[in-house]
Amino acid sequence: MPKYKKCPRCEINYILEDEDYCEICKEELRGISHNEEFNDDEEDAAICPRCKVNYLNEGEKICESCAAEMEEEEEKRNDIDDVEPDWGEEEEDADASDELDDDMDLSLEGLAEEEEEEFDEEFDEEFDEELEEEEFDEDEEDSEDDEDEEE
Repeated sequence: MPKYKKCPRCEINYILEDEDYCEICKEELRGISHNEEFNDDEEDAAICPRCKVNYLNEGEKICESCAAEMEEEEEKRNDIDDVEPDWGEEEEDADASDELDDDMDLSLEGLAEEEEEEFDEEFDEEFDEELEEEEFDEDEEDSEDDEDEEE
């Protein structure tokens, strides 16, 4: 069974006793670095605020794919605006909607009249009850006054 020892340079890796340095230290002595290099470009690059997937290039507010999607949507909206309606059909539809509006106006007017009649009836009943109560109270007071005068 072979015997191991720690690398005398890094004191992290184990090597065979007959070797001088571990493989990593040998490569570093030859000029090859094993340090992890972080790509600062990715950290500095902004992510698209619309899709939150793609990176933005300098001066861009949204990524190229989102910009293309927005252009397509704008073209669709413009295409809809450019379509000319068939005026004959629209006039027929307008006549039908006018008839419906007239019917609705009549029905709304009828409802308003019905509500007004109901309100008048309720108000009249309440008013009559209040008048009766006042007359009853006045009669009682008058009768009490008459009794006081008689004494």
